[in-house]
Amino acid sequence: MNRGATLDVGGFCHGDDANALRRWFDRTVETEKRVTVQRALLVAVTVFALGSVIVGFNFHSSTGVQVPQWLRFATLGMVCVALFFRSLAPRVGLLIGTVGFAVDAVIGMSIATMAVYTDNIYSATLRGPRYMPRMLLLFSCLTSVGLSTLVYLAEQFRVAVLVLAVLALIMISPVATGMIVREHRERAELERDRAAKIARLAEVDRRAAVNEERTRMARELHDTIANHLSAIAMRSSAVLAQPNMDAETMRGIVADIRAGSVAGLAEMRGTIELLRRGESEDEVVQHRLSGLEELVTRMKEAGLDVALRVRGNLADLPVAVDFAAYRIIQEALTNVLKHGRDAEVELTFSSTKVSITIDNRLPETASGVPGSGNGLIGMRERATILGGSFSAGPHGAGWRVRAELPSTNDKKES
Repeated sequence: MNRGATLDVGGFCHGDDANALRRWFDRTVETEKRVTVQRALLVAVTVFALGSVIVGFNFHSSTGVQVPQWLRFATLGMVCVALFFRSLAPRVGLLIGTVGFAVDAVIGMSIATMAVYTDNIYSATLRGPRYMPRMLLLFSCLTSVGLSTLVYLAEQFRVAVLVLAVLALIMISPVATGMIVREHRERAELERDRAAKIARLAEVDRRAAVNEERTRMARELHDTIANHLSAIAMRSSAVLAQPNMDAETMRGIVADIRAGSVAGLAEMRGTIELLRRGESEDEVVQHRLSGLEELVTRMKEAGLDVALRVRGNLADLPVAVDFAAYRIIQEALTNVLKHGRDAEVELTFSSTKVSITIDNRLPETASGVPGSGNGLIGMRERATILGGSFSAGPHGAGWRVRAELPSTNDKKES
């Protein structure tokens, strides 16, 4: 868990639950900090102990300067203290380690101090601010070249080359390694963030697809059974309105009701099977405009006076347009059956669109068949999904439903 991290639980929990969650989070952060400090202290003490053995055997270069032994242990201690701060405060650790390494280089470079200081530079490059790697690379290069030049002016060329190689190994190499590791870590972090965003987008798309599928299923089931159930309701109302109806007439009405029920069940079963299988581009749709005459006949049998006018030729429409046009007319006539009377259907074909107009008169008294309002929503959705238009509302003394669906070649190909 990153230092300075915060937890916003206000949007998820309230009251005692939120306070308990915050306390748990604070305890977790404090525990992690304590473990980090203990681990850093253990590393620093262990490295100092091992380095002290090396310093005790006098594994260091000679500069001709006589210094007490404790000073060499002090420089080793400074770079080990820098180890303690490498995760908690990288810049502070680098400063302490650099001072210790500089003093050690003046009195005679120790192998232990030199090895630990490489980790100081590497840790500062890896964990420091974003500007730290470039700054350390520039500082290391200038220091290495500058010191080797001074040695060359004071000594011989071979010694200067050796000093340059040692300084490059101690200072430049850890910086370069830290920059490479840091770049890989940042790239991995970006990839993790990208993967998380993709996962969130995929979840959003999945939920949208599920909602769209639910809406489509509701629309199909509504349009499938509403027509048949409305006809059944109207025929049943006719029977109840005439209690003295003769047996032969009643038997005919009941037979019509049964036929409508069987047809509605068969159509609903077919729609459910289609939804279970899933649709494909070449899926055969049950209802097309070619079956419009059958729909009008069924409405007339239910007691609705329907006049059908077709202008133009029924062209080879795209399947989606053909199916949507049929469903819009079916739902509009179903609404007329429930709430109106004497429908007039006008279907006009042109080279670019299919125009549908359904006009009907409104009855003087309200119908006894209730409506949910889903029919208008479904018709509008069918038109807008295909890039068409839909309108419904009062027109003169009656009600008009009008829809326009595109029938161009590009829609046909899609």
